[in-house]
Amino acid sequence: MTDKAPTTPTAERPRSLGERTTWVWPAAVLLSAAIALMRVNPVGADRNAYLMLALQLLPIGLATLQMLTVRPGSPTSTPMRAVAWSGVALIAVCAASTLWSTDPTRSAAQACVMTLCLTFLYLTATRRWPARLDRDLTALFAVGSGVVLVSVVVRLLDVHSAVGVGRRLQGVVGNPNYYAMLVTLVVAVGLYLITRVGRSTRDRLLLGAALGLSLLTLLWSGSRGSLLAVLLLLAGAVLVRDVRASVRVAAGPLVLGLAAGVLVGVAAWAVAPNTPPPAATTAHMDGDLSEESGSLDSVFDRGVVESGFSTGRSEIWGEALDLVADRPVLGHGYRTSETLLAGDLTTHNLPLSFLVETGVLGLLAFLALVGSLAWAGFSAARTDLVLLLGCGAVAVQEMVEASLQSFSGPTALPQWLLLFAFAASGARARQVQRQDDSRAAA
Repeated sequence: MTDKAPTTPTAERPRSLGERTTWVWPAAVLLSAAIALMRVNPVGADRNAYLMLALQLLPIGLATLQMLTVRPGSPTSTPMRAVAWSGVALIAVCAASTLWSTDPTRSAAQACVMTLCLTFLYLTATRRWPARLDRDLTALFAVGSGVVLVSVVVRLLDVHSAVGVGRRLQGVVGNPNYYAMLVTLVVAVGLYLITRVGRSTRDRLLLGAALGLSLLTLLWSGSRGSLLAVLLLLAGAVLVRDVRASVRVAAGPLVLGLAAGVLVGVAAWAVAPNTPPPAATTAHMDGDLSEESGSLDSVFDRGVVESGFSTGRSEIWGEALDLVADRPVLGHGYRTSETLLAGDLTTHNLPLSFLVETGVLGLLAFLALVGSLAWAGFSAARTDLVLLLGCGAVAVQEMVEASLQSFSGPTALPQWLLLFAFAASGARARQVQRQDDSRAAA
């Protein structure tokens, strides 16, 4: 009889620096978001623009370095490799546009910003997610809901910068349309969390209250594009089985929280001071809007001369198309449209922005990136339809805005995170499918 060799416990693999500092990512996103909001408010508007942009991007850079020290959890899938290569192509086109840009310094600086942010997003999707996807989206929802609450509070405190044309609520985001885009993001992520939230009554109450207040303040912002996006989002969510099942299970707390949030929003609207909009925001308006009552009609009435329902966008699009005709292939240089259009306005249409600034080559590269993200998110096992609807809401907004193009804007990075979250959800579904197949084979 032979003696058995003594067994030694298997040594645990030492955790990498990145695995010990996972807190850097949420801290960086929160700090960057706070500085982005400062940049569009009086507290930061008078500061050096380049300094404020550097401060906003510094936390993102640190989080990117932190994720580079994390060991990849699994081999990168083919769809995510397509995301990487299409992102590289987009960066290359935008950087090359510096050579013929009407504002080379601006194009070069913004191309560097894009490089950093796309690297951050890709590493987030492949090295941090899908393991921490739900946790990070919960944090994103909490931050967005906090911004909504603070925006209502500063409006009640009669802070002048919280008011836009027609007393539209813009809160601490600096622009009513950007505020509405943030609210849309909160609603999209909130619907996703309804399908993932635990059994805690408190969590369901808070989730419902945040959604109710956000939806009410969306009306207050007067953004018709975002309102359409949210209506389509909610209509689509009703058709998703997971949403219906989750609502049935948690109907009581969710409805109670939703009603509480709506009531708080209505009360805030009723008692909000009758503050006139800042003079700078009404300089291009037809007539004096300083005596408006702040009613729902005034919120949706822009008073722009001959603008119609598009609120002047049709004129902007016509001017932008004239610029495209001048340089259809190469464009005028990345992030130069605001310096070329009358009134320093954006094109208010994301594909048109890429066409004006980077030509057909840039637009094709951008569409390749978006298509790769969609490919990564779709899974034969289980496509997350709620996140897909959220991405659809962003797409609707970007037909009348162009926020995704400016990575330094107050809403751009959160919206890009939602798009990459859909891609990561597909990777998670494929991982689960592989585990199920392995167990079945065993």
